[in-house]
Amino acid sequence: MQSHPSKSRRTPEAGMTLLELIIACTILLVLASAALPLQRYTIVRQREAELRKDLRDMRDAIDRYKDLAQVEQAFRNCKTGLLEMRPWYVTKEESTRGHALE
Repeated sequence: MQSHPSKSRRTPEAGMTLLELIIACTILLVLASAALPLQRYTIVRQREAELRKDLRDMRDAIDRYKDLAQVEQAFRNCKTGLLEMRPWYVTKEESTRGHALE
């Protein structure tokens, strides 16, 4: 009698069993569940870093505005206190050069 190969034996081309698929899916689910909170935390940290940068830019703009106000105040003080000049009423180009270059 000839012996037939048993159907219960696996050949290399047979593929995966249902139990192996369940185990592989379980491992993938565990790894994915560990990765999702890390990604969410990374997104939150990225938004916080962008917010800090925007706040720093706003502070710089406010500081520049205050510096400009101080410059304008100094100019007003200089113009009213130190540079007391009467207005020029000039109608000809020659006299304008004379006033500007004196």
